[in-house]
Amino acid sequence: MPERESPAVEWMQRMRAAFMNAITEDDMRALAKGLMARAKDGDRDAVRFILTFSMPPQATEHRRLSVQRTSSPRRRPTTTGA
Repeated sequence: MPERESPAVEWMQRMRAAFMNAITEDDMRALAKGLMARAKDGDRDAVRFILTFSMPPQATEHRRLSVQRTSSPRRRPTTTGA
């Protein structure tokens, strides 16, 4: 017999299903257009959100790897007793 989900998990699943059933394609289009307008006005969070969800992960993978390769922990300059 499969293990039953916790009441909190079941509640969250019901809430997600209710949300998904309530939102339409037109709602999503309107949200996207509003978000795009904010991004064009310079809202950096809107830009980041749009780019994160509209670009395939491979498009930004090289940048992340490049930053990891070139970043190194900063070291304190050593001083001599002179």
